[in-house]
Amino acid sequence: MTSLSKAITEVKEDLNKEESKILVVFSRFLSGIFKLSLGIGIPLLVYLIMESSVLH
Repeated sequence: MTSLSKAITEVKEDLNKEESKILVVFSRFLSGIFKLSLGIGIPLLVYLIMESSVLH
């Protein structure tokens, strides 16, 4: 019985490690998307503001 509980504990720990790896990767992915949208969005916004002020 103790070996079964040890095996269950090991499986739970492995699942927790895998879940934390997935969360880290997903967090980095979302951070990258956010930085990319800022990197493209802010210059585009500045460009559009400059263009609209030149047209008027």
